[in-house]
Amino acid sequence: VAGFNTSYQKWMHGAFATLDPEKIEGDVGEMYRKMYKLVKFFGGGGTGPELVEPLKVANQTKDKLEKFRVYLPLIAAVCNPGLRERHWAQMSEVVGFNLSYDDTHTSLSKLLDRRVEEKMDQLQELSDIASREFSFEKMLIKMQEDWEGLKFELGAWKETGTHILKGGPVDEAQALLDDHIVKSQAMISSPFAKPFEERLVPWGKKLSRFQDIIDQWLKCQGKWIYLEPIFGSDEIMKQIPKEGMAFRTMDTTWRKIMEKTNEDTNMMVVADMDNLLEDLELANASLDVVEKGLNDFLDTKKMAFPRFYFLSNDELL
Repeated sequence: VAGFNTSYQKWMHGAFATLDPEKIEGDVGEMYRKMYKLVKFFGGGGTGPELVEPLKVANQTKDKLEKFRVYLPLIAAVCNPGLRERHWAQMSEVVGFNLSYDDTHTSLSKLLDRRVEEKMDQLQELSDIASREFSFEKMLIKMQEDWEGLKFELGAWKETGTHILKGGPVDEAQALLDDHIVKSQAMISSPFAKPFEERLVPWGKKLSRFQDIIDQWLKCQGKWIYLEPIFGSDEIMKQIPKEGMAFRTMDTTWRKIMEKTNEDTNMMVVADMDNLLEDLELANASLDVVEKGLNDFLDTKKMAFPRFYFLSNDELL
């Protein structure tokens, strides 16, 4: 009873901005269950006689709790952690006086004195909107936090003097991108994301671009690994110099990208690397030309020596 009276004073007369709706609801529920048991016990519902004075106090406290429970929806509406300045302005317009989260002078009892509960439906609607917007905002923050600390892992590739991407972190990034891109697109299409679309839209574009970067990067890496030892041969360079020069140009681009990445492997830093996607796309276009030229060259050898048709290109090389 003493605990309830202390809490009741805080709930009714303390600044409503300091109230925690979930905790209050939990405390009220627990206190009510205790009072219900005490009323039954003091009323002789147990094995002992009826205790008049304790029963009276227990009933009074129980009744007070029942009356207070009516205010729980109002507390939940105006003490919603998702409320922002825009919501407070709308609520102030509804009730006809200024409401603000940092108002230390407004208590629940003062709100009740001004009959705020009569505007409960409108306040609840605004609070529900704030909750949905807040859940979207938390989702955006959670996505951004998921990328903190994620880094590419590079490995030296043979005796080339450069690096390649290792698979583990890339697999993790691709799984995260698949999930986050779907979430971001769903959020962007929702009206509840509008208040923070200036943060959400660029984030969605960054994720989509980063996915394209990784796709182009892995494609480029696979072809580079295949072609690098081939064009490391002076004989091949003499036979198809045009393709050889194109590969050398692309190889320079590859080494610059890997050197820059090695300076800071943080994925979100790499995602913002200037012209990374465009450089990889150009490199892949060059590799396609180089690979075609190489295959054409090998086909001429097969035509000159038909027995070579029984060999794969790798065996022929």
